[in-house]
Amino acid sequence: MKKLRYICLILISCVLLGGLPVRAAAENTGFDLVSFPPEDDLSIKEQLEKPLSLADTPGAGYIYAFAVHENGWIACYVAKKQIDVYNDNGEFQYGYKVERGPYRVAWYGDDILVNSGGNYVRIVDSQGNVKDVMKIREGHLDPYWRVINSLEKEVNGVTYRMQHSVKPLEWINALVCIDHIVRVEPDGTETILIDMRDRMPLIVRYAWFLFPLYMVLVVFFCVKQQIARKRQRPQKTDSEV
Repeated sequence: MKKLRYICLILISCVLLGGLPVRAAAENTGFDLVSFPPEDDLSIKEQLEKPLSLADTPGAGYIYAFAVHENGWIACYVAKKQIDVYNDNGEFQYGYKVERGPYRVAWYGDDILVNSGGNYVRIVDSQGNVKDVMKIREGHLDPYWRVINSLEKEVNGVTYRMQHSVKPLEWINALVCIDHIVRVEPDGTETILIDMRDRMPLIVRYAWFLFPLYMVLVVFFCVKQQIARKRQRPQKTDSEV
C-alpha cells in the first residue's frame, strides 16, 4: 500500500505542477538578436536554413503558442502539425508544415520568427523561405521566453488571448488543450477569431476529462488488486499461533 500511496502522490504532483499556466505581462520587451556566430556549429545553421513546406489548409490540433502583428494578423503554432497565419478577421492565409515541436513564434516585420527550442531562431517569409538564421544574445533568454510563452498579448490597445472554450478549466493548463484565440476590445467586447474545436481529434478535445478519468481508473484497479492479494494470503490457524 505504501508503494500505491507514493504512485498517487507522484501523479497528483505532476498534474498540479504541470497544470500551472505560464502567464506573462503582455508587454513587448523585444528580442536581442545577433547574427549567427561564426564560431558556432555551422551544421546547425545549414539545418535551420532549409525552407519550410507550405500548407494549404489550417492545422488540426490545439494551439501551443501565438503572436500578434501590429495589423492584427495572428501567427500560431498548432501543436505537432504546423504554424498557421490568420488575418485580422480570423481567416486562414497560409501555413508552414513543421516537424515535431514545440515551436514558438513571433512577428519580425512581415516575416515570422520561428524558434524550436534553444537560442537559435529562423526568420521565415510567407513562402516558407528562411531569410536568416539568428541567435538570441546570451543573457536575454528569460525575457524572450516570457514574451513568447505568454497566453495574453496586447497590441494597439486590443487584447488577444489564448483560452479554452470551457473557461473554468483554463487553470489546469497541462490537461487542457487551448482551442480558442479571442480578441478583446477596449470596451470588453470579445470576438472568437480562431476556433479549433471542430478540427481537433476527439481524444485531444476532451483530454481535460479523459486524462483524470484514466488516473482514477488506474488508482481504482491498483487498490482493487491490493485488496484481492490480501484476501488471498493464507490465514494463520490457532495451532500455528
